[in-house]
Amino acid sequence: MSTLGGALTTGRQATGRSLRSVASAAGMAPSHLAHLEQDRAVTPNPRHLKALADELGLSYVELMRAAGYHMPQPRLGVEPLAGFISNADIGATQVIFRQGTGRVVLIED
Repeated sequence: MSTLGGALTTGRQATGRSLRSVASAAGMAPSHLAHLEQDRAVTPNPRHLKALADELGLSYVELMRAAGYHMPQPRLGVEPLAGFISNADIGATQVIFRQGTGRVVLIED
């Protein structure tokens, strides 16, 4: 996957769907999807990327990486902090670090 915009455009065209159709199903304005496809969005919203991945059958992790987000590899065998977070919480929440900013984005499925 070369760029986020390239992946989104290729994925959308492969489905034969219009920009307006995909944007509507993903809960965003067609103009916003056009900006994403043209690589003009500075910090794409992870929720939008998730919705687009679902609509287009693309990998959410790969879209996030193409958008510049660091997607940590899952670490097996790590014990949760006793009394603070359960194994179910670990599976339901992804922590995503935006490269170069120190921002933390929590996405709960």
